[in-house]
Amino acid sequence: MKKHLFRTYHSQGKAPGWPCTRMECGGSLDAVEGSLRHEGAYDSVQAMDYQSYHPEMEYGRYVMALRCTRCDDRVVVAGAYGNEEVELPDRFEHEEMLYPKFFFPALPIIEVPSTCPPGVRNALTQAFSAYWSSPGNAANSMRIALERLMDEQDIAPGKLHHRIGIFDRSHPETGEFLEAAKWVGNVGSHEGEVTHERVLDVLELVEHALEVLYPKDTTRLRDTARAIIAAKGK
Repeated sequence: MKKHLFRTYHSQGKAPGWPCTRMECGGSLDAVEGSLRHEGAYDSVQAMDYQSYHPEMEYGRYVMALRCTRCDDRVVVAGAYGNEEVELPDRFEHEEMLYPKFFFPALPIIEVPSTCPPGVRNALTQAFSAYWSSPGNAANSMRIALERLMDEQDIAPGKLHHRIGIFDRSHPETGEFLEAAKWVGNVGSHEGEVTHERVLDVLELVEHALEVLYPKDTTRLRDTARAIIAAKGK
């Protein structure tokens, strides 16, 4: 997981290189030249009309198109923009920053194994979508993903905490990761106050658990290894 790609802001001229929504493609997203559109917020427009201009007065909303550098798939991003003071080696200056709030289709924040059940995958996709504008809702969607994962693991219905405890008896290598995710999901469900950083932490834990539970199919690699062994390297 590359957490730095999912910071909640970036400068206008430096797109982070988000992953393509088609993760099997392996490409990254770049801004489509000329696609960025700004709309100033009402208060910003009013301030600039009646006061001496200062860069921090200028803020509003934006929309922009992204394109995969490998498969050419397209994504739309919308959010807020504003000018922030940044420190350079010899001075301070203002730079326009973009704050993404919505991507369509949703960006995959973690890699979900191809063999992961659809119900779990769909709940995680909802978490990816909500992450930018509402980390609390993202945490709640992760909790739903855990419920569906327990269903797939044939853990009897009941309170999620109890279900994960049962799961942990046979899967101690991943049980505590899912319990940590459950606690953050509880906060998102009942309190709503969850940080973006905590959501990323928990998604990283879930990613590892899924890698263990749904490992990649190595049949082809094993066949290749056995053929090489049989031929004694020739």
